Amino acid sequence: MQKKDKTYIPAMGFDFLTPFYDTLMKVAMPEEMLKNALLEEAHIRPAQKVLDFGCGTATLAIMAKLKHPKATIVGLDVDEKILSIARNKIAQLGLDIPIEIYSGFNLPFEDEDFDHIISSFVFHHLSTEKKKDILKQCYRILRPGGEIRVLDFGNPQTMIARGVMHLFSLFEPVDDNVRGLIPGYMRDAGFMEVREVRNFKVLWGTFSLYSGLKGGNYGNRPGL
Repeated sequence: MQKKDKTYIPAMGFDFLTPFYDTLMKVAMPEEMLKNALLEEAHIRPAQKVLDFGCGTATLAIMAKLKHPKATIVGLDVDEKILSIARNKIAQLGLDIPIEIYSGFNLPFEDEDFDHIISSFVFHHLSTEKKKDILKQCYRILRPGGEIRVLDFGNPQTMIARGVMHLFSLFEPVDDNVRGLIPGYMRDAGFMEVREVRNFKVLWGTFSLYSGLKGGNYGNRPGL
């Protein structure tokens, strides 16, 4: 049995805040607008298979399934407590969204298994080495022509935002995000055409949406 990574940071930074995650997200940021922007950029097609990496309470996975009911949406997270919330939300809506837990080390999927990987507000929880490793694994499980989109904190543009990010840095490894290093890590993992496709500024922070492409034969991608 594979050992469990005990170093991951729970949602909101502390385990006791997990039951309040959805409420806090709605209060703290324009969550629906940001995640809708991610899905708009993803251009998911029917019959395609999509992984929501670090799905948390499955808000993004649910939004993706409601927008693209004929696509296969899969959620993955390391936190058993938050996944219990995700499964309850999915069951209440009567949706077919497989939710899987993993050890925090190797992604439990075969090579070239997905057409898209989407991820929101997860990478700032990861150490530099874990970011690099996960991106390489994401590259592995994407089919040729597959795409990844990462939505997370970006380089803060105001004094207030820089102050908030400094406070965040006391609890979570946000330095890579603040310094704009995520696109470089994506390129190092093998992704092509890496770019910041959208940038969102609010009073206390900046959010960046990055995209990347796995090169290969586009004709192998379902839905095209």
